Amino acid sequence: MASQSAAYTPTVIATLATGGALADLRNLLFSLALFNAKPPKVYLYCDADIERALPSLKYPGKVITNTAAMARYSGLNRQQMEKLPGERFPSLWFDFMAEKISLLKWAFAEEGEREAEQGVMMTDASYGVLFCDADICFFAPLQIGRAHV
Repeated sequence: MASQSAAYTPTVIATLATGGALADLRNLLFSLALFNAKPPKVYLYCDADIERALPSLKYPGKVITNTAAMARYSGLNRQQMEKLPGERFPSLWFDFMAEKISLLKWAFAEEGEREAEQGVMMTDASYGVLFCDADICFFAPLQIGRAHV
Protein backbone atom coordinates (compact mmCIF):
# COMPACT_ATOMS: atom_id res chain seq x y z
CA MET A 1 0.00 0.00 0.00
CA ALA A 2 1.34 3.43 -0.95
CA SER A 3 1.57 6.17 1.60
CA GLN A 4 1.45 9.83 0.65
CA SER A 5 4.42 12.04 1.47
CA ALA A 6 4.48 15.81 1.56
CA ALA A 7 3.79 17.66 -1.66
CA TYR A 8 6.65 19.23 -3.53
CA THR A 9 6.74 22.19 -5.88
CA PRO A 10 8.05 21.49 -9.37
CA THR A 11 10.86 23.84 -10.33
CA VAL A 12 11.05 22.89 -14.01
CA ILE A 13 8.32 22.93 -16.66
CA ALA A 14 8.55 21.77 -20.28
CA THR A 15 6.17 23.00 -22.98
CA LEU A 16 6.07 23.64 -26.70
CA ALA A 17 4.39 26.32 -28.82
CA THR A 18 4.39 27.76 -32.30
CA GLY A 19 3.19 31.23 -33.28
CA GLY A 20 -0.47 30.24 -33.35
CA ALA A 21 -0.31 29.35 -29.65
CA LEU A 22 1.13 32.65 -28.42
CA ALA A 23 -2.02 33.55 -26.45
CA ASP A 24 -2.03 30.11 -24.83
CA LEU A 25 1.65 30.38 -23.90
CA ARG A 26 1.05 33.89 -22.50
CA ASN A 27 -1.67 32.50 -20.20
CA LEU A 28 0.48 29.55 -19.09
CA LEU A 29 3.46 31.74 -18.21
CA PHE A 30 1.25 34.37 -16.57
CA SER A 31 -0.44 31.78 -14.35
CA LEU A 32 2.92 30.23 -13.39
CA ALA A 33 4.25 33.66 -12.41
CA LEU A 34 1.05 34.68 -10.63
CA PHE A 35 0.75 31.67 -8.33
CA ASN A 36 4.37 30.72 -7.68
CA ALA A 37 6.62 32.94 -5.55
CA LYS A 38 9.57 31.53 -7.48
CA PRO A 39 8.32 30.82 -11.01
CA PRO A 40 9.66 27.56 -12.42
CA LYS A 41 12.31 27.34 -15.10
CA VAL A 42 10.68 26.62 -18.48
CA TYR A 43 12.17 24.53 -21.26
CA LEU A 44 10.40 25.64 -24.41
CA TYR A 45 10.36 24.12 -27.87
CA CYS A 46 9.17 27.04 -29.98
CA ASP A 47 9.34 28.58 -33.42
CA ALA A 48 10.98 31.90 -34.28
CA ASP A 49 7.67 33.78 -33.85
CA ILE A 50 7.37 32.68 -30.23
CA GLU A 51 11.03 33.33 -29.51
CA ARG A 52 10.67 36.92 -30.81
CA ALA A 53 7.56 37.45 -28.67
CA LEU A 54 9.03 36.04 -25.43
CA PRO A 55 10.42 39.35 -24.09
CA SER A 56 6.96 40.92 -24.37
CA LEU A 57 5.52 38.18 -22.13
CA LYS A 58 7.70 39.40 -19.23
CA TYR A 59 7.97 36.01 -17.55
CA PRO A 60 10.07 36.50 -14.39
CA GLY A 61 11.47 32.96 -14.44
CA LYS A 62 14.14 31.52 -16.70
CA VAL A 63 13.05 30.34 -20.16
CA ILE A 64 15.38 28.13 -22.20
CA THR A 65 14.36 27.85 -25.84
CA ASN A 66 15.04 25.48 -28.71
CA THR A 67 13.74 26.75 -32.05
CA ALA A 68 15.28 24.11 -34.30
CA ALA A 69 12.79 21.45 -33.19
CA MET A 70 9.71 23.50 -34.11
CA ALA A 71 10.84 25.15 -37.36
CA ARG A 72 9.01 22.70 -39.63
CA TYR A 73 5.71 23.21 -37.79
CA SER A 74 5.79 27.01 -37.86
CA GLY A 75 2.76 28.63 -39.44
CA LEU A 76 0.73 25.41 -39.45
CA ASN A 77 -2.29 24.53 -37.34
CA ARG A 78 -3.48 21.08 -36.34
CA GLN A 79 -5.84 20.66 -39.30
CA GLN A 80 -3.07 21.52 -41.76
CA MET A 81 -0.57 19.21 -40.06
CA GLU A 82 -3.07 16.32 -40.09
CA LYS A 83 -3.22 16.55 -43.90
CA LEU A 84 0.54 16.57 -44.42
CA PRO A 85 2.69 13.42 -44.41
CA GLY A 86 5.04 13.07 -41.47
CA GLU A 87 8.67 12.09 -41.51
CA ARG A 88 8.40 9.45 -38.77
CA PHE A 89 4.65 8.97 -38.48
CA PRO A 90 1.67 8.97 -40.88
CA SER A 91 1.02 12.69 -40.48
CA LEU A 92 2.94 15.80 -39.52
CA TRP A 93 0.54 16.18 -36.59
CA PHE A 94 1.78 12.87 -35.14
CA ASP A 95 5.36 14.03 -35.65
CA PHE A 96 4.47 17.24 -33.78
CA MET A 97 2.95 15.29 -30.88
CA ALA A 98 6.08 13.11 -30.69
CA GLU A 99 8.14 16.27 -30.18
CA LYS A 100 6.83 16.25 -26.60
CA ILE A 101 8.99 13.20 -25.92
CA SER A 102 12.03 14.86 -27.50
CA LEU A 103 11.37 17.97 -25.43
CA LEU A 104 11.28 15.97 -22.21
CA LYS A 105 14.46 14.11 -23.13
CA TRP A 106 16.19 17.46 -23.73
CA ALA A 107 14.90 18.99 -20.49
CA PHE A 108 15.87 15.92 -18.43
CA ALA A 109 19.32 15.85 -20.03
CA GLU A 110 19.89 19.53 -19.29
CA GLU A 111 18.58 19.24 -15.74
CA GLY A 112 20.58 16.05 -15.18
CA GLU A 113 23.76 17.91 -16.08
CA ARG A 114 22.81 20.72 -13.68
CA GLU A 115 22.00 18.25 -10.91
CA ALA A 116 25.30 16.44 -11.45
CA GLU A 117 27.23 19.73 -11.27
CA GLN A 118 25.49 20.55 -7.99
CA GLY A 119 26.01 17.07 -6.56
CA VAL A 120 22.30 16.34 -6.19
CA MET A 121 20.97 12.86 -6.86
CA MET A 122 18.36 12.62 -9.62
CA THR A 123 16.16 10.68 -7.22
CA ASP A 124 16.12 13.68 -4.88
CA ALA A 125 12.67 15.28 -4.43
CA SER A 126 14.00 18.45 -6.09
CA TYR A 127 14.51 16.68 -9.41
CA GLY A 128 11.85 16.45 -12.04
CA VAL A 129 10.34 18.01 -15.13
CA LEU A 130 6.62 18.63 -15.43
CA PHE A 131 5.29 18.64 -19.00
CA CYS A 132 2.38 21.00 -19.64
CA ASP A 133 0.69 21.71 -22.93
CA ALA A 134 0.87 25.43 -23.66
CA ASP A 135 -2.91 25.79 -23.30
CA ILE A 136 -2.80 24.97 -19.58
CA CYS A 137 -3.69 27.74 -17.16
CA PHE A 138 -3.01 27.22 -13.47
CA PHE A 139 -5.37 28.46 -10.75
CA ALA A 140 -3.13 27.72 -7.76
CA PRO A 141 0.53 27.20 -6.90
CA LEU A 142 2.23 24.14 -8.34
CA GLN A 143 2.19 21.30 -5.84
CA ILE A 144 2.36 17.63 -6.55
CA GLY A 145 1.94 14.89 -3.99
CA ARG A 146 4.51 12.12 -3.98
CA ALA A 147 3.43 8.57 -3.41
CA HIS A 148 5.96 6.20 -1.84
CA VAL A 149 5.66 2.43 -1.80
